[in-house]
Amino acid sequence: MSTIYIIPTPIGNLGDITYRAIDVLKKSDKIFAEDTRISKKLLLHYGVKQKLYPYHQHNEHFVVDKIIENLLEDKQVISLVSDAGTPGISDPGYLLVTKSNRKEYYCFLSTRAYRFNSCYSSIRFSN
Repeated sequence: MSTIYIIPTPIGNLGDITYRAIDVLKKSDKIFAEDTRISKKLLLHYGVKQKLYPYHQHNEHFVVDKIIENLLEDKQVISLVSDAGTPGISDPGYLLVTKSNRKEYYCFLSTRAYRFNSCYSSIRFSN
């Protein structure tokens, strides 16, 4: 089964990210980012070499269907990061999470689960 990880990123201090988040980013087949220029700084800092793909409010309705198609084709690990904070609270992410939930993919990665519960209360999460 494919997996989508929603990964919170540091707000201001690059050191404010978990080891698990970095590990998942390094193991991801694809990483989607709100702004690839900003996220690239974080990935370079931690030696994450995976390619970044844009996913933002101007392309999310087009890109989300392509992501779901990729997930149907084979087992993949896909990560979504925002510029700062948790994707989907005040930036793109909600559409991807709700559409992937309909297809029965799992997503989760946060030390602050209450934020996810308030944002995505209708979806299933997996550790």
